[in-house]
Amino acid sequence: MIDWFWEECPDEYKNRGELCQCQTEKLIARSTDPEQMRAFLMVGVTIDQMMYTHCSAIYESFRQAFRYPKVLMHPRPPGGMASPSWFVYSRHGFDLKMNWRRAENVSHSLFHALFTWLQEREFSTQQIGMFLDTLTTEIIQEFEPHNAERFISILPRF
Repeated sequence: MIDWFWEECPDEYKNRGELCQCQTEKLIARSTDPEQMRAFLMVGVTIDQMMYTHCSAIYESFRQAFRYPKVLMHPRPPGGMASPSWFVYSRHGFDLKMNWRRAENVSHSLFHALFTWLQEREFSTQQIGMFLDTLTTEIIQEFEPHNAERFISILPRF
């Protein structure tokens, strides 16, 4: 799915590995599968930011294995990343554009790949469970309550 994302991206994003928050809706609309693209961006950005924040010791290795896009905040302070909640932000009606059934499939696929990778690095079931607990807390803090509830409901159980 990560390869699909980069195949869908214009060269200007591929070269930088990042896009601005203000460019995301145009990218989603132009993709061959806008529902999958929105779900991929929300879940993929969440995973990348979780790994950066909570697994910094292995983040560079993670980035080599998983080339998720970076989404820069707009307007952008230096180093500011957009919240993955942007993709379901109700003020702009993005929450109405999310197909949560598709998002569940994307979530299970991306998290399965991540958990397999973590297990190969000798992460225990307990450590992965703690990761999921932290992820749940982050989602509650970052997302509007109705979107947090829906996102949490599509997380895989480990």
